[in-house]
Amino acid sequence: MTIKAASLAAILISIAAYAARQSSLHRNNEFQTRRFALEVTAISPFIASLEAEQQAKLKTALVERLFGQEMGGQSEVSVGPSAEMLKVMAEMVKKIP
Repeated sequence: MTIKAASLAAILISIAAYAARQSSLHRNNEFQTRRFALEVTAISPFIASLEAEQQAKLKTALVERLFGQEMGGQSEVSVGPSAEMLKVMAEMVKKIP
């Protein structure tokens, strides 16, 4: 009975850890998307006081810099249990009589 309970607990813990990582990933992506949208929207009012030629040059430079670039420099989070999760699961298995 304890083996079944420990197995079920390990499965539920790993599912919860995966869900937490995915939630964090989506929250970070949403933050970056909203920030990018705000920056793009604020470009025109910010440079409105410049001459038309300067505006065109600045917009061209900003387009080259903003679009097609990796935001945040973060790599994809690996799928699967983390090292900490494996450690917790190993400790649980050791406690089984």
